[in-house]
Amino acid sequence: AVSAKIVPLAGPLERGLCWRKARVSRCRGACVGGIQGIKATLAPTAGDINEITEQLEQTIAQSIGEASEATRLSDLVEELSANGVARRPWTDAFRALASDPVFVNECWGKKPFRITTAMPFAVDCFTIEDLDEFARFYPLVYAGAGTVLENGGWMMARLDPQLDRGAEPMSASDVQDSLSRGTVSLNSAGFFISPLASICGAMLEAFQLPIWLNVYITEAGRQSSAPCHTDKQDVVAVQSTGSKRWRVFAPPSPASKVAADPWARGKGLDILSIEEELGEPLLDIVMLPGQLLYIPAGFPHVTDTNVESAETSVHLTLGVDTHVWDLNYVSMRNTALKRKKLPTTLDGAFALNKLPLDPWRALHTALPLGFAAAPILAAADLTATPASPGPGAGALQRSARRLSNAHDVLCREMAAQCAQRMLGAETARWASHDVPSLVAALDLEFVAAHYIAHYQRVMATQRQVYADAALQLRAIDSVFERAKPYLDQLEGHMSLLAAYSEGAALLPVPAAAASTGATPTESKGTGMGMGMGGKSAGKKGSKKKK
Repeated sequence: AVSAKIVPLAGPLERGLCWRKARVSRCRGACVGGIQGIKATLAPTAGDINEITEQLEQTIAQSIGEASEATRLSDLVEELSANGVARRPWTDAFRALASDPVFVNECWGKKPFRITTAMPFAVDCFTIEDLDEFARFYPLVYAGAGTVLENGGWMMARLDPQLDRGAEPMSASDVQDSLSRGTVSLNSAGFFISPLASICGAMLEAFQLPIWLNVYITEAGRQSSAPCHTDKQDVVAVQSTGSKRWRVFAPPSPASKVAADPWARGKGLDILSIEEELGEPLLDIVMLPGQLLYIPAGFPHVTDTNVESAETSVHLTLGVDTHVWDLNYVSMRNTALKRKKLPTTLDGAFALNKLPLDPWRALHTALPLGFAAAPILAAADLTATPASPGPGAGALQRSARRLSNAHDVLCREMAAQCAQRMLGAETARWASHDVPSLVAALDLEFVAAHYIAHYQRVMATQRQVYADAALQLRAIDSVFERAKPYLDQLEGHMSLLAAYSEGAALLPVPAAAASTGATPTESKGTGMGMGMGGKSAGKKGSKKKK
């Protein structure tokens, strides 16, 4: 895993090829239906969510069915070999979700849901008692505590506000002593704590998308553990111990507050009012140990522990970081426009937040990468072309041709989708174009290829960091150093993408460089992430999740 080479679209991206044709056509319609197809999914109701949840409950229940004795022994052997968590049950559950057409087609980025079926391996998967053993692997400087600001706003402040302990390891008492202040967050915990890194690795394998994990610890009986806010990540929350109430709402229109970041509402000085800006919640639930909750990026949510349980609540937030690493259509659009020296604003002057909600969300949809590529690949012909190796060719040659075809299919689909969404959002600006002519005018297929290369760089680094954290592969002088080189790599990947957007003539990074973690540009800052860093926190710096 540490030295994995970048291979275009390798891994589970093609698992959708085994889907039944009826399901393929259903998912294909959602992927290529354009703005009109998107509109129908952007205003979910509680009734819609209840209906789809029944199907997803069955999917998860089947994936966590009673394991055989041989399977349980195999899991135990893995736990012993890695001195941590068996990834198999986590991988099975996440893979079942990522390969379910209901999730891919109807929920991903569109609708929240809760799975009530408890995953037994998730119950007590990380507890406050585990801090006695694992706190020493985690740098205190990353930890935060929920803090209410003077204007009523909210932010995650440092657990060590004086910074007098620098990058020293955290202790269990640091958390216990801070719980009275509010929710304690172990930001980026998957980069340091081995069992959590294993869970991240399982989700990374199943979703084939960038993953980030935080742990949230809240005393029982709190009227508010986090005020209403939005996140830039698609969130998969897993309750480990105790209980927590969640209310999830449909997103407000960005045009209602143009100056605010729609993916960071309710954070810092911004206040997101439930009464004035939001309707009735789509979900109002109490999460119990072992249950899973999915919240699309940008959907407001608020939490508390004012529930019957008297046990401290501990839950894992696994963030799917497509938007954080600019793996969405709006970033692809902006890159294409910048390379042509065209304005990225509306009518040359206005922010995209002035768009109505539907076209705004259409542009701010994640690119069809990772598991989301499966419906597109399933509907495509990836067989050999006349220029391909003949029947006598070796398996590696046939595989390379298949991957090359898949890469080309995705480039064309991403380019067409980006053009379609741009036409729907800015009809007057592109009135003289249709999809093919806009794709050609902005070189969108070429831009798409560079975004796939960027995705591959990010994924290569993610595989490295979670393998290192799970197995503690490198000898380090301080716990802070466990994640730093990888976070610097990620910042380097973003710098490379930014340089390309500004007109640099770049080629995809060679596989050898990616496998060693080398980056073509000098990384900047400390890569601290989660807003907990030094002077330069990189792309993750504004990220605060609940």
